[in-house]
Amino acid sequence: MNIKLFLSTIPLLLFQFSLAVDLPLPKGFTLVDSSSSYKMVLTPYATYPVTLEQYSPKIIIQGKWGTNPGEFSFEYYEDNEGMTKSIYPSMAVNSKGEIYILDIMNNRIQKFDNEGKHLKNIVVPIRADRNEKSIVHLSTKPYYVENSFEFDNKAYYYEKSKAYYYGINIAIDAQDTLYYYTHKGANKGEVWEFKDDILSNKHELPSHAEMLIRAKENGEVYALCVSTDTQLENRALFYDFKKHTFANDRRTKVISKPPYAVHIVNPDMGILKVILPDSKETTITIPEKYRKRFFIFPDNCFLIENNYIRIYTEYSGTGDDLKYDLTGRLTGILLYPSLDSGKSLQKAYNEKFGTRFGHAMGNNGWKYLLFYTADIMKIILDDIRQ
Repeated sequence: MNIKLFLSTIPLLLFQFSLAVDLPLPKGFTLVDSSSSYKMVLTPYATYPVTLEQYSPKIIIQGKWGTNPGEFSFEYYEDNEGMTKSIYPSMAVNSKGEIYILDIMNNRIQKFDNEGKHLKNIVVPIRADRNEKSIVHLSTKPYYVENSFEFDNKAYYYEKSKAYYYGINIAIDAQDTLYYYTHKGANKGEVWEFKDDILSNKHELPSHAEMLIRAKENGEVYALCVSTDTQLENRALFYDFKKHTFANDRRTKVISKPPYAVHIVNPDMGILKVILPDSKETTITIPEKYRKRFFIFPDNCFLIENNYIRIYTEYSGTGDDLKYDLTGRLTGILLYPSLDSGKSLQKAYNEKFGTRFGHAMGNNGWKYLLFYTADIMKIILDDIRQ
């Protein structure tokens, strides 16, 4: 099977808090005079003023077609059943907000700082032969040009039958250790471990895995496998490639101390207990208005840059989220951009940015989303729930 490569432009958008000067007040909110640069409001949820903030997008990486630093690629192919499919770069973000992007056909991981400045390339065999040599070729054959996106009448391809290494994705654990997973040969896998961007270890898997995944329970990275036992309710298994054993199936607890943890105390009253990295505990009470939308509590509560706690409520489809300090005190209401009546947040983003392909949760507490169109791809820092 011949597989084509296309080089694409990748802007990276950062959603920041705006000062909310012109924000309309939600129902029940009252503006309070304040010297703060943020809009301060009284809400039904606290007896004191809190900030009212909104997101606005900012492009922090602008990449173009090519193989130079800061330029990107993706893979477009037809499977054995003739279905058109695409593979786009995966990404991971450390606690400093530094962004790693697996640049599939360029056989490298690109690293950017939190402002989008290109820092370095880490060479890895993503589409490569047994000797880790790239098998990606520039094609002048009309077949590839006619059946692919064109740029300066050039297209790239490789023959999958010659691929000994077939890279899948990257992930970062809670200690900012970077991992790269690749299929190796016909039926084995291999995980490359990088400390401070230097290869420190290789872990061989006895068979192909689906991808690397970071467990929410402890911040560790595992190889996600699928059990052949069709009787299991959940066939997804975590393979610990360091200990060469399965850590759990997703119905049991993974043992290890997490970077932070969230426990349900009383869901009817909206009470959570958050265990912070220094082992201190704080209690948060979710206002009644948001409790029904705040389902699966641990998945909707994140510690942001060790500075504050963010609660994703998904209220009314457009979203106004809650911000608490580390003592559990409500300090702010976070609004998503205003939308046309009846339009969901996800639909509005798809129309604005393209088709959503993937996401990554950064160690800085922020969520990064990947969108693509026919000729452009965007990685956006945002917090839309799945």
